[in-house]
Amino acid sequence: MMLHNHPRPGSSPLRAMVLALALGAAACLGGGPARAADWVLYTAPDHSFSVSLPVTPEVQLDSTGSLQITSSPSENETYIVESTDLKASREGVADQLFSATLYTTAQNMKATVQSQQRHQALGHPAEDIKMLSKEGYHVWARWLIVDDHFIQLMHVAVTDDDQPHRFWDSFILRP
Repeated sequence: MMLHNHPRPGSSPLRAMVLALALGAAACLGGGPARAADWVLYTAPDHSFSVSLPVTPEVQLDSTGSLQITSSPSENETYIVESTDLKASREGVADQLFSATLYTTAQNMKATVQSQQRHQALGHPAEDIKMLSKEGYHVWARWLIVDDHFIQLMHVAVTDDDQPHRFWDSFILRP
């Protein structure tokens, strides 16, 4: 395949090939909701956080104040944000809560843990988890304890090539 009959100044065959591959990949992918610039910014009803999601989310708020936000750009991929009021002492809660959530999530999804890392995210206790379900779904979760709230950011997908970092990095706590 020839892109140009005559090379342009400052261009090279390699650069032209890379550009053609990039344009071809973009055309094949359709430039759909996976592009971060096209994502929808969602702000929690109490304005405590905002997050970018691939499509307009479905939002459920129950009488206890728990919030669940779900964004599914396709039948093969879902993004979930949950915020739950802990109503408990924060001391020692992180270890117990992270362990219990990991056990429950792995059991409910029939998944095995592939990686697990505790750290601080946005100045709060956090844990990042990657799991693989028996059905073949890849599950990435980031759990945070922010003041008296437990926040879960989860990405579930059929493919392993779409890391959730763009989703996680879009999560912003509001004062």
